[in-house]
Amino acid sequence: MQKDNRTEAGGRASRCSRVPLAALLATLTCACFEDAGEVHAEVVTEFLGWSHRIQQHVKTHGRLPGTLASTLDERAPDSSALVDPWGADYAYVLGADERQQFKLITLGEDGAEGGDGLCSDTVLWWQGGETHISYSLHQPPPWWR
Repeated sequence: MQKDNRTEAGGRASRCSRVPLAALLATLTCACFEDAGEVHAEVVTEFLGWSHRIQQHVKTHGRLPGTLASTLDERAPDSSALVDPWGADYAYVLGADERQQFKLITLGEDGAEGGDGLCSDTVLWWQGGETHISYSLHQPPPWWR
Protein backbone atom coordinates (compact mmCIF):
# COMPACT_ATOMS: atom_id res chain seq x y z
CA MET A 1 0.00 0.00 0.00
CA GLN A 2 1.37 3.39 -0.93
CA LYS A 3 1.12 6.40 1.35
CA ASP A 4 0.25 9.76 -0.12
CA ASN A 5 1.07 12.89 1.88
CA ARG A 6 -0.99 15.80 0.65
CA THR A 7 -1.54 19.21 2.08
CA GLU A 8 -5.17 20.07 2.48
CA ALA A 9 -6.62 23.55 2.37
CA GLY A 10 -5.75 25.19 5.64
CA GLY A 11 -2.20 23.81 5.71
CA ARG A 12 -2.90 20.46 7.44
CA ALA A 13 -1.19 17.37 6.12
CA SER A 14 -3.42 14.41 5.40
CA ARG A 15 -2.33 10.81 5.17
CA CYS A 16 -4.38 8.98 2.57
CA SER A 17 -3.95 5.33 1.79
CA ARG A 18 -3.89 4.41 -1.85
CA VAL A 19 -5.12 0.92 -2.53
CA PRO A 20 -4.52 -0.32 -6.06
CA LEU A 21 -7.84 -0.59 -7.90
CA ALA A 22 -7.15 -4.20 -8.94
CA ALA A 23 -6.77 -5.27 -5.29
CA LEU A 24 -10.03 -3.55 -4.34
CA LEU A 25 -11.92 -5.12 -7.24
CA ALA A 26 -10.54 -8.57 -6.44
CA THR A 27 -11.80 -8.23 -2.86
CA LEU A 28 -15.25 -7.13 -4.00
CA THR A 29 -15.44 -9.84 -6.66
CA CYS A 30 -14.56 -12.60 -4.21
CA ALA A 31 -17.24 -11.44 -1.77
CA CYS A 32 -19.76 -11.22 -4.60
CA PHE A 33 -19.13 -14.80 -5.69
CA GLU A 34 -19.25 -16.14 -2.12
CA ASP A 35 -22.67 -14.51 -1.67
CA ALA A 36 -23.68 -15.75 -5.12
CA GLY A 37 -23.14 -19.38 -4.12
CA GLU A 38 -25.49 -19.04 -1.17
CA VAL A 39 -28.13 -17.14 -3.12
CA HIS A 40 -27.97 -19.50 -6.12
CA ALA A 41 -28.37 -22.47 -3.76
CA GLU A 42 -31.50 -20.79 -2.35
CA VAL A 43 -32.84 -20.18 -5.88
CA VAL A 44 -32.15 -23.78 -6.96
CA THR A 45 -33.93 -25.07 -3.84
CA GLU A 46 -36.93 -22.86 -4.65
CA PHE A 47 -36.87 -23.98 -8.29
CA LEU A 48 -36.90 -27.64 -7.28
CA GLY A 49 -39.89 -26.93 -5.02
CA TRP A 50 -41.68 -25.24 -7.93
CA SER A 51 -40.81 -28.15 -10.20
CA HIS A 52 -42.42 -30.53 -7.70
CA ARG A 53 -45.56 -28.35 -7.44
CA ILE A 54 -45.81 -28.16 -11.22
CA GLN A 55 -45.42 -31.93 -11.58
CA GLN A 56 -48.15 -32.45 -8.97
CA HIS A 57 -50.37 -30.11 -10.99
CA VAL A 58 -49.69 -32.23 -14.11
CA LYS A 59 -50.65 -35.41 -12.22
CA THR A 60 -53.87 -33.81 -10.97
CA HIS A 61 -54.94 -31.88 -14.08
CA GLY A 62 -53.18 -33.72 -16.91
CA ARG A 63 -51.41 -30.59 -18.19
CA LEU A 64 -48.85 -27.99 -17.23
CA PRO A 65 -50.26 -25.00 -15.33
CA GLY A 66 -50.74 -21.75 -17.18
CA THR A 67 -49.08 -19.76 -14.38
CA LEU A 68 -46.97 -20.42 -11.29
CA ALA A 69 -49.65 -18.86 -9.13
CA SER A 70 -52.11 -21.56 -10.17
CA THR A 71 -49.92 -24.14 -8.39
CA LEU A 72 -50.15 -22.43 -5.00
CA ASP A 73 -52.11 -24.26 -2.34
CA GLU A 74 -55.54 -22.61 -2.24
CA ARG A 75 -55.80 -23.13 1.52
CA ALA A 76 -52.52 -21.33 2.23
CA PRO A 77 -51.39 -19.28 -0.78
CA ASP A 78 -47.96 -17.75 -0.33
CA SER A 79 -47.52 -15.23 -3.12
CA SER A 80 -44.12 -14.19 -1.69
CA ALA A 81 -42.87 -17.51 -3.05
CA LEU A 82 -43.43 -16.14 -6.57
CA VAL A 83 -40.51 -13.68 -6.29
CA ASP A 84 -36.77 -14.22 -6.44
CA PRO A 85 -34.35 -13.09 -3.70
CA TRP A 86 -34.14 -9.65 -5.35
CA GLY A 87 -37.90 -9.05 -5.40
CA ALA A 88 -38.54 -9.75 -9.10
CA ASP A 89 -41.15 -12.28 -10.21
CA TYR A 90 -39.82 -15.65 -11.28
CA ALA A 91 -40.48 -16.18 -14.98
CA TYR A 92 -42.37 -19.34 -15.89
CA VAL A 93 -42.17 -20.06 -19.60
CA LEU A 94 -43.80 -22.95 -21.42
CA GLY A 95 -41.62 -24.60 -24.06
CA ALA A 96 -42.48 -25.45 -27.67
CA ASP A 97 -44.35 -28.52 -26.40
CA GLU A 98 -46.66 -26.83 -23.90
CA ARG A 99 -47.69 -30.20 -22.48
CA GLN A 100 -44.16 -31.42 -21.79
CA GLN A 101 -41.80 -28.46 -21.33
CA PHE A 102 -41.28 -25.46 -19.11
CA LYS A 103 -38.48 -23.37 -17.71
CA LEU A 104 -38.21 -21.24 -14.58
CA ILE A 105 -35.98 -18.19 -14.79
CA THR A 106 -34.48 -15.52 -12.58
CA LEU A 107 -32.19 -12.94 -14.15
CA GLY A 108 -30.22 -12.35 -10.96
CA GLU A 109 -29.64 -9.22 -8.96
CA ASP A 110 -29.32 -6.89 -11.97
CA GLY A 111 -32.53 -8.14 -13.64
CA ALA A 112 -30.76 -8.34 -17.02
CA GLU A 113 -29.71 -11.31 -19.14
CA GLY A 114 -26.20 -12.60 -18.57
CA GLY A 115 -23.79 -11.55 -15.88
CA ASP A 116 -21.61 -13.19 -13.27
CA GLY A 117 -21.89 -13.81 -9.56
CA LEU A 118 -25.11 -12.41 -8.11
CA CYS A 119 -26.02 -11.01 -11.54
CA SER A 120 -25.96 -14.36 -13.34
CA ASP A 121 -29.19 -15.94 -14.56
CA THR A 122 -30.49 -19.19 -13.09
CA VAL A 123 -32.67 -21.40 -15.28
CA LEU A 124 -34.43 -24.66 -14.51
CA TRP A 125 -35.23 -26.52 -17.73
CA TRP A 126 -37.85 -29.30 -17.45
CA GLN A 127 -39.04 -31.71 -20.11
CA GLY A 128 -41.18 -34.76 -19.43
CA GLY A 129 -39.67 -35.39 -16.00
CA GLU A 130 -36.05 -34.49 -16.78
CA THR A 131 -34.64 -31.48 -14.97
CA HIS A 132 -31.54 -29.42 -15.74
CA ILE A 133 -30.21 -26.30 -13.97
CA SER A 134 -27.99 -23.82 -15.82
CA TYR A 135 -26.71 -20.32 -15.21
CA SER A 136 -27.44 -19.02 -18.68
CA LEU A 137 -30.56 -18.62 -20.78
CA HIS A 138 -28.46 -19.65 -23.76
CA GLN A 139 -27.29 -23.06 -22.49
CA PRO A 140 -30.28 -25.39 -22.72
CA PRO A 141 -29.70 -29.08 -22.12
CA PRO A 142 -29.24 -31.21 -25.25
CA TRP A 143 -32.69 -32.77 -24.89
CA TRP A 144 -34.50 -29.40 -24.91
CA ARG A 145 -36.25 -29.00 -28.27
